[in-house]
Amino acid sequence: MFELFEDKDGQGIKYYKSSILNNLGLAHAFTTRLINSRSITDFTLGTGGNTALEYIVSKNRKKICKILNLSEKKIVVPKQEHTNNVKIINNSNEDITQTDGVITANPDIVFLLQFADCAPIILYEPDQKVVGIIHAGWKGTAGRIICNAVKKFEDNFDIKPKNILASIGPTIGQCCYPVSKDVYSKLKNSVNISSCQAFKKTHYDDKIYVDLKKLNQRQLLEVGVENIDISVFCTSCNNDLFFSYRAEHGKTGRHSAIASILV
Repeated sequence: MFELFEDKDGQGIKYYKSSILNNLGLAHAFTTRLINSRSITDFTLGTGGNTALEYIVSKNRKKICKILNLSEKKIVVPKQEHTNNVKIINNSNEDITQTDGVITANPDIVFLLQFADCAPIILYEPDQKVVGIIHAGWKGTAGRIICNAVKKFEDNFDIKPKNILASIGPTIGQCCYPVSKDVYSKLKNSVNISSCQAFKKTHYDDKIYVDLKKLNQRQLLEVGVENIDISVFCTSCNNDLFFSYRAEHGKTGRHSAIASILV
């Protein structure tokens, strides 16, 4: 279950937290675009390619870190490029180019990844305190990026998948995400069964409508992750609450998934 919070002492910044991750030694948030009232910039944590927003983004990142009682100096922002690459990050100086998934056991790191329709997924193992954030668009999902991340937990930290908690945040919904037959074929091959309700055909067009949240949930289940929390929000339908690349035709800001281990 996702619960909405508001920074009442600041500017009314609104963000969601996942109950599956609460009170387990982890600071985390799935941000929204809301900051009291909607404006042209809203509460964006990424420029979306608009360099004019760099100063605003920098200020906003400081604000969300203050709300979560984290240091903005410890922020690590990967260079997301819709890959299925996942990296273990031990310090803030590591190479994070072409990286769409990051994992750490270092409490001196604050992960901040950017989204505007793709699936934000936080993975956390509370006993060893290992956290990861994954950016799963259709390309990453087709490349089973979430499975790559779970394997990193296993191989690098000897963590069993059943002990990992997963939270899938606001993502474009099946209602708003038609794809071509080629994309459908690649996504269908990313899971062991094609009838997992992640795909829907309509009589309106020749497109297949895809549920990225269900696909990533299915992939997690297939590799042994059992405890999965899923946001109900479609970022396109709820474009007043979240940024949506599709709904805004590519010209939009970015909401974020943020996580850092507490000591």
